[in-house]
Amino acid sequence: MKDTELYSQILGISDPWYVDHVEIDVHEQTIRVFLEHDGKAIWTCPDCGKATPIYDHREQREWRHLDSCQFKTLLVASLPRINCPKHGAVTVNAPWSAPNSRFTLLFEMFSIDVLSAVKVQVAAAKLLRLSSSQIHDIMHRAVGRGMSKRAATEIITHLSIDEKSFHSGHQYITVLGGPNGKRIIEIGESRTQDSVEALIAKGLTATQRQGVSSVYMDMWKAFMNAARNILPQARYRT
Repeated sequence: MKDTELYSQILGISDPWYVDHVEIDVHEQTIRVFLEHDGKAIWTCPDCGKATPIYDHREQREWRHLDSCQFKTLLVASLPRINCPKHGAVTVNAPWSAPNSRFTLLFEMFSIDVLSAVKVQVAAAKLLRLSSSQIHDIMHRAVGRGMSKRAATEIITHLSIDEKSFHSGHQYITVLGGPNGKRIIEIGESRTQDSVEALIAKGLTATQRQGVSSVYMDMWKAFMNAARNILPQARYRT
């Protein structure tokens, strides 16, 4: 089986995209899979879905994928731009990646699994050969995907407010989630009272906030004050 056929099957690449060629750099321990597309393909606007021919192409980009044969694997492609009558010149979405991400969706899913297992961002970044900022961005995108899937009418009765350290423990983020630690609702970049109040207001609708009956959190004054102000009807547990 040719390399192109092998990686087409591994990646699940389908029309109008196809694997053009594969380059292996033994010295860098890197595999680059170059993707091309059918020149006659009709693309859709990512904003309105209108079918539109190609206008031009973006510069060539790379996306980190799951390792293959223990080598770092990168997808390489030039994404088409279209000239939508309503939205103008816009870049089409890559089917293998979220918008504005330099990682494939499969790699991001694997990264979240690693992060969930080790519990520490610095440790996860080291295992995945990523920077702390990259693992942080992946985590934020995962939260965004989860938020987009959650119905605004969902009843949420129990919450947790927790802090997580990153960058060698010198900075903190606040995590709003479920009491069992397996669900993240929203993430804030600080742990002050104002930021936690804003985090709760952003993560939950007014109706959802009224339905919260209990909050699990550390005995951090900012957490306790924020919860009392935003969720006065809830019981607080530490």
